[in-house]
Amino acid sequence: MKTINDYATHLESDKIIPVDGLVSQVTCDSRKVKPGTLFCAIAGTLSNGHDYIMSAIKNGAIGIVYSQELPEYDPDISYLKVKQQYLAYALACELFFDCPAKEFKLHGITGTNGKTTTAFLLEHILIAKHLTALITTVECRDGEKNIPSEHTTPEAWDLQNLFRRIADNNCHDAVMEVSSHGLDQFRPGSAKFHTAIFTNLTGDHLDYHDNMEKYFKAKKNLFTHYLAENGTAIINIDDEYGKRLAAEIQHAKIISYGQGRDADCRIDNLLTKT
Repeated sequence: MKTINDYATHLESDKIIPVDGLVSQVTCDSRKVKPGTLFCAIAGTLSNGHDYIMSAIKNGAIGIVYSQELPEYDPDISYLKVKQQYLAYALACELFFDCPAKEFKLHGITGTNGKTTTAFLLEHILIAKHLTALITTVECRDGEKNIPSEHTTPEAWDLQNLFRRIADNNCHDAVMEVSSHGLDQFRPGSAKFHTAIFTNLTGDHLDYHDNMEKYFKAKKNLFTHYLAENGTAIINIDDEYGKRLAAEIQHAKIISYGQGRDADCRIDNLLTKT
Protein backbone atom coordinates (compact mmCIF):
# COMPACT_ATOMS: atom_id res chain seq x y z
CA MET A 1 0.00 0.00 0.00
CA LYS A 2 1.07 3.56 -0.72
CA THR A 3 1.08 6.34 1.86
CA ILE A 4 -0.37 9.81 1.45
CA ASN A 5 3.18 11.16 1.06
CA ASP A 6 3.71 8.86 -1.95
CA TYR A 7 0.73 10.47 -3.64
CA ALA A 8 1.79 13.99 -2.68
CA THR A 9 5.11 13.44 -4.46
CA HIS A 10 3.60 11.69 -7.48
CA LEU A 11 0.92 14.33 -8.05
CA GLU A 12 3.35 17.24 -7.63
CA SER A 13 0.83 18.97 -5.41
CA ASP A 14 1.47 22.68 -4.91
CA LYS A 15 -0.26 22.75 -1.52
CA ILE A 16 0.18 19.78 0.79
CA ILE A 17 -1.24 19.16 4.23
CA PRO A 18 0.02 15.62 4.86
CA VAL A 19 -1.32 13.30 7.52
CA ASP A 20 0.05 9.78 7.95
CA GLY A 21 -2.08 6.99 6.55
CA LEU A 22 -2.17 4.09 4.10
CA VAL A 23 -4.37 4.47 1.02
CA SER A 24 -6.79 1.57 0.48
CA GLN A 25 -8.30 2.80 -2.80
CA VAL A 26 -8.71 5.87 -5.01
CA THR A 27 -12.06 7.19 -6.25
CA CYS A 28 -13.79 10.33 -7.53
CA ASP A 29 -17.22 9.04 -6.45
CA SER A 30 -18.02 9.90 -2.82
CA ARG A 31 -20.56 7.06 -2.71
CA LYS A 32 -17.73 4.54 -3.20
CA VAL A 33 -15.57 5.89 -0.38
CA LYS A 34 -14.57 3.48 2.38
CA PRO A 35 -12.02 3.78 5.22
CA GLY A 36 -8.57 4.61 3.85
CA THR A 37 -9.78 6.10 0.55
CA LEU A 38 -8.05 8.91 -1.31
CA PHE A 39 -10.96 10.96 -2.66
CA CYS A 40 -10.39 13.07 -5.78
CA ALA A 41 -12.86 15.94 -6.05
CA ILE A 42 -13.55 16.68 -9.70
CA ALA A 43 -15.59 19.62 -10.95
CA GLY A 44 -17.42 17.89 -13.79
CA THR A 45 -20.04 19.02 -16.27
CA LEU A 46 -23.00 17.70 -14.26
CA SER A 47 -21.78 17.90 -10.66
CA ASN A 48 -18.88 19.23 -8.61
CA GLY A 49 -17.02 16.71 -6.48
CA HIS A 50 -15.92 19.50 -4.14
CA ASP A 51 -19.52 19.61 -2.89
CA TYR A 52 -19.14 16.02 -1.63
CA ILE A 53 -15.84 16.29 0.22
CA MET A 54 -17.44 16.31 3.68
CA SER A 55 -19.54 13.29 2.71
CA ALA A 56 -16.39 11.49 1.60
CA ILE A 57 -14.66 12.29 4.89
CA LYS A 58 -17.66 10.98 6.85
CA ASN A 59 -17.45 7.75 4.82
CA GLY A 60 -13.79 7.22 5.76
CA ALA A 61 -11.64 9.19 3.31
CA ILE A 62 -8.18 9.93 4.72
CA GLY A 63 -7.02 12.17 1.87
CA ILE A 64 -8.59 14.74 -0.44
CA VAL A 65 -7.25 15.75 -3.86
CA TYR A 66 -8.84 19.05 -4.86
CA SER A 67 -8.41 21.99 -7.25
CA GLN A 68 -10.73 24.66 -5.81
CA GLU A 69 -10.26 26.50 -2.52
CA LEU A 70 -12.29 24.94 0.28
CA PRO A 71 -14.30 26.71 2.99
CA GLU A 72 -12.85 24.48 5.71
CA TYR A 73 -10.16 21.87 6.29
CA ASP A 74 -10.32 18.92 8.68
CA PRO A 75 -7.04 18.76 10.68
CA ASP A 76 -7.13 14.96 10.64
CA ILE A 77 -7.31 14.71 6.84
CA SER A 78 -4.61 15.07 4.18
CA TYR A 79 -5.26 17.67 1.47
CA LEU A 80 -3.42 17.74 -1.85
CA LYS A 81 -4.18 20.71 -4.09
CA VAL A 82 -3.59 20.20 -7.82
CA LYS A 83 -3.98 22.21 -11.03
CA GLN A 84 -5.09 19.43 -13.41
CA GLN A 85 -7.89 17.59 -11.65
CA TYR A 86 -8.45 14.81 -14.19
CA LEU A 87 -4.73 14.19 -14.64
CA ALA A 88 -4.20 14.08 -10.88
CA TYR A 89 -6.99 11.53 -10.49
CA ALA A 90 -5.58 9.35 -13.28
CA LEU A 91 -2.05 9.53 -11.84
CA ALA A 92 -3.34 8.64 -8.38
CA CYS A 93 -5.11 5.57 -9.80
CA GLU A 94 -1.99 4.65 -11.76
CA LEU A 95 0.24 4.88 -8.68
CA PHE A 96 -2.12 2.68 -6.69
CA PHE A 97 -1.58 -0.12 -9.24
CA ASP A 98 2.20 0.52 -9.51
CA CYS A 99 2.17 2.07 -13.00
CA PRO A 100 1.30 -1.19 -14.82
CA ALA A 101 1.40 0.15 -18.41
CA LYS A 102 5.20 0.32 -18.17
CA GLU A 103 5.24 -3.49 -18.26
CA PHE A 104 3.85 -3.98 -21.80
CA LYS A 105 3.66 -2.24 -25.19
CA LEU A 106 0.55 -0.12 -25.60
CA HIS A 107 -1.05 0.60 -28.98
CA GLY A 108 -3.89 3.13 -29.29
CA ILE A 109 -6.48 3.93 -31.94
CA THR A 110 -8.43 7.18 -31.97
CA GLY A 111 -10.87 8.77 -34.41
CA THR A 112 -14.61 9.07 -34.92
CA ASN A 113 -15.09 5.91 -37.00
CA GLY A 114 -13.23 2.63 -37.40
CA LYS A 115 -11.59 2.39 -33.98
CA THR A 116 -13.11 -0.96 -33.01
CA THR A 117 -12.45 -2.64 -36.36
CA THR A 118 -8.86 -1.38 -36.39
CA ALA A 119 -8.31 -2.55 -32.82
CA PHE A 120 -9.50 -6.09 -33.59
CA LEU A 121 -7.39 -6.25 -36.76
CA LEU A 122 -4.26 -5.09 -34.95
CA GLU A 123 -4.84 -7.47 -32.06
CA HIS A 124 -5.23 -10.33 -34.56
CA ILE A 125 -1.86 -9.45 -36.09
CA LEU A 126 0.02 -9.03 -32.82
CA ILE A 127 -1.40 -12.08 -31.06
CA ALA A 128 0.13 -14.34 -33.71
CA LYS A 129 3.49 -13.61 -32.09
CA HIS A 130 2.80 -12.41 -28.53
CA LEU A 131 0.05 -12.59 -25.92
CA THR A 132 -2.00 -9.44 -26.59
CA ALA A 133 -4.73 -7.74 -24.57
CA LEU A 134 -7.63 -5.78 -26.04
CA ILE A 135 -9.66 -2.80 -24.80
CA THR A 136 -12.59 -1.80 -27.03
CA THR A 137 -16.16 -0.55 -27.00
CA VAL A 138 -17.33 -4.12 -27.61
CA GLU A 139 -15.25 -6.08 -25.10
CA CYS A 140 -11.98 -6.18 -23.20
CA ARG A 141 -9.51 -9.08 -22.95
CA ASP A 142 -6.90 -9.11 -20.20
CA GLY A 143 -4.87 -12.05 -21.51
CA GLU A 144 -6.91 -14.62 -19.61
CA LYS A 145 -10.58 -13.77 -19.93
CA ASN A 146 -13.06 -11.60 -21.81
CA ILE A 147 -14.65 -8.73 -19.90
CA PRO A 148 -17.80 -6.80 -20.89
CA SER A 149 -17.08 -3.21 -21.85
CA GLU A 150 -18.99 -0.22 -20.46
CA HIS A 151 -17.06 2.62 -22.11
CA THR A 152 -14.82 3.04 -25.16
CA THR A 153 -11.99 4.04 -22.81
CA PRO A 154 -12.65 2.90 -19.22
CA GLU A 155 -12.72 5.42 -16.38
CA ALA A 156 -9.25 5.96 -14.86
CA TRP A 157 -9.59 3.58 -11.89
CA ASP A 158 -11.08 0.80 -14.04
CA LEU A 159 -8.47 1.34 -16.77
CA GLN A 160 -5.49 1.16 -14.41
CA ASN A 161 -7.00 -1.89 -12.71
CA LEU A 162 -7.32 -3.52 -16.14
CA PHE A 163 -3.75 -2.51 -17.02
CA ARG A 164 -2.57 -4.23 -13.82
CA ARG A 165 -4.33 -7.48 -14.79
CA ILE A 166 -2.87 -7.25 -18.31
CA ALA A 167 0.64 -6.85 -16.85
CA ASP A 168 0.14 -9.64 -14.30
CA ASN A 169 -1.02 -11.96 -17.09
CA ASN A 170 2.30 -11.30 -18.88
CA CYS A 171 0.80 -9.73 -21.99
CA HIS A 172 3.48 -8.39 -24.31
CA ASP A 173 1.11 -5.95 -26.06
CA ALA A 174 -2.22 -4.24 -25.43
CA VAL A 175 -4.40 -2.68 -28.12
CA MET A 176 -6.99 -0.14 -27.07
CA GLU A 177 -9.50 2.30 -28.43
CA VAL A 178 -8.80 5.76 -27.05
CA SER A 179 -11.80 8.07 -27.00
CA SER A 180 -11.71 11.86 -27.06
CA HIS A 181 -13.33 11.83 -23.61
CA GLY A 182 -10.60 9.52 -22.31
CA LEU A 183 -7.88 11.74 -23.76
CA ASP A 184 -9.45 14.98 -22.54
CA GLN A 185 -9.64 13.49 -19.04
CA PHE A 186 -6.10 12.00 -19.16
CA ARG A 187 -7.43 8.55 -18.24
CA PRO A 188 -4.24 6.68 -19.31
CA GLY A 189 -2.27 8.62 -16.67
CA SER A 190 1.41 8.77 -17.59
CA ALA A 191 1.26 5.72 -19.89
CA LYS A 192 3.06 6.04 -23.23
CA PHE A 193 1.87 4.48 -26.48
CA HIS A 194 4.24 2.56 -28.73
CA THR A 195 1.83 3.11 -31.64
CA ALA A 196 -0.89 5.74 -32.15
CA ILE A 197 -3.37 5.39 -35.01
CA PHE A 198 -5.72 8.09 -36.34
CA THR A 199 -8.71 6.98 -38.43
CA ASN A 200 -10.76 10.12 -39.15
CA LEU A 201 -12.69 12.97 -37.56
CA THR A 202 -16.31 13.92 -38.22
CA GLY A 203 -18.90 15.85 -36.23
CA ASP A 204 -19.58 13.82 -33.07
CA HIS A 205 -19.44 14.30 -29.29
CA LEU A 206 -19.80 18.06 -29.75
CA ASP A 207 -22.12 18.10 -26.73
CA TYR A 208 -18.95 17.48 -24.71
CA HIS A 209 -16.27 19.26 -26.77
CA ASP A 210 -18.41 22.23 -27.94
CA ASN A 211 -16.74 22.50 -31.36
CA MET A 212 -14.59 20.62 -33.87
CA GLU A 213 -11.40 22.43 -32.89
CA LYS A 214 -11.62 21.24 -29.27
CA TYR A 215 -12.58 17.77 -30.50
CA PHE A 216 -9.52 17.68 -32.77
CA LYS A 217 -7.19 18.89 -30.00
CA ALA A 218 -8.48 16.18 -27.66
CA LYS A 219 -7.66 13.52 -30.28
CA LYS A 220 -4.28 15.14 -30.95
CA ASN A 221 -3.29 14.48 -27.32
CA LEU A 222 -2.68 10.84 -28.21
CA PHE A 223 0.08 11.94 -30.60
CA THR A 224 1.59 14.72 -28.48
CA HIS A 225 1.06 14.00 -24.79
CA TYR A 226 0.88 10.19 -24.95
CA LEU A 227 3.04 8.95 -27.82
CA ALA A 228 6.35 7.46 -26.66
CA GLU A 229 9.56 9.22 -27.69
CA ASN A 230 10.37 6.45 -30.18
CA GLY A 231 6.72 5.78 -31.02
CA THR A 232 5.05 5.61 -34.42
CA ALA A 233 2.05 7.66 -35.56
CA ILE A 234 -0.11 6.02 -38.25
CA ILE A 235 -2.44 8.59 -39.81
CA ASN A 236 -5.19 8.59 -42.43
CA ILE A 237 -4.30 11.60 -44.58
CA ASP A 238 -7.38 11.23 -46.79
CA ASP A 239 -9.14 12.89 -43.86
CA GLU A 240 -8.61 16.67 -43.65
CA TYR A 241 -7.95 16.50 -39.92
CA GLY A 242 -5.56 13.60 -40.45
CA LYS A 243 -3.63 15.65 -42.99
CA ARG A 244 -3.46 18.52 -40.50
CA LEU A 245 -2.39 16.18 -37.70
CA ALA A 246 0.45 14.74 -39.81
CA ALA A 247 1.64 18.27 -40.62
CA GLU A 248 1.57 19.40 -36.98
CA ILE A 249 3.43 16.45 -35.45
CA GLN A 250 7.17 17.02 -35.49
CA HIS A 251 8.66 14.60 -32.98
CA ALA A 252 7.30 11.25 -34.13
CA LYS A 253 7.87 8.75 -36.91
CA ILE A 254 4.83 9.08 -39.16
CA ILE A 255 3.37 6.48 -41.49
CA SER A 256 0.54 7.92 -43.55
CA TYR A 257 -2.14 5.90 -45.31
CA GLY A 258 -5.00 6.57 -47.70
CA GLN A 259 -5.94 6.51 -51.38
CA GLY A 260 -4.03 9.65 -52.35
CA ARG A 261 -0.63 9.68 -54.02
CA ASP A 262 1.01 11.35 -51.01
CA ALA A 263 0.25 8.46 -48.66
CA ASP A 264 3.09 6.17 -47.58
CA CYS A 265 0.69 3.21 -47.69
CA ARG A 266 -1.80 3.51 -50.56
CA ILE A 267 -5.12 1.80 -51.12
CA ASP A 268 -5.22 1.54 -54.91
CA ASN A 269 -7.61 -1.33 -55.58
CA LEU A 270 -10.57 -0.62 -53.35
CA LEU A 271 -13.47 -2.99 -53.94
CA THR A 272 -16.96 -1.63 -53.34
CA LYS A 273 -20.31 -3.35 -53.17
CA THR A 274 -22.63 -2.80 -56.10
